[in-house]
Amino acid sequence: MNKITIGIIFLLLFIISCADQIVSTCSDDLPGPGFNASFSSIQENVLTPNCARSGCHTGSNPPEGLDLSSGKSYTSLVNTPSQQSNLLRVKPGNSLESWMIKKLKADGTSVMPVGLPLTPAVIDTIMKWIDQGAQND
Repeated sequence: MNKITIGIIFLLLFIISCADQIVSTCSDDLPGPGFNASFSSIQENVLTPNCARSGCHTGSNPPEGLDLSSGKSYTSLVNTPSQQSNLLRVKPGNSLESWMIKKLKADGTSVMPVGLPLTPAVIDTIMKWIDQGAQND
């Protein structure tokens, strides 16, 4: 075998080995080793440190009525209409039709969090949670 063939085989084996967990296992751009596609993990590793901060989505009058603090964020997100579009903030089972993902990706709108855009691996993990039904665990 020549070097090109061996390289292609190695690349294909790598891709296949990571296919089911490409977000949680194969990426170095995640907040921590325990980060996964569950709401509790997203709250702890993404929403609380990046969104539920002073001047952002917390407090008595959060922007767009979106309180992302622990204990309030699930109700503020899942099956709740966005005040900025005709989409739900999180539409369980359909991340591509969820306003939250459009905001995280700056897909036709401004990006959130402001000044701290999330890595593609983090966004993919959030999308996976939504696509799996956006359960409140």
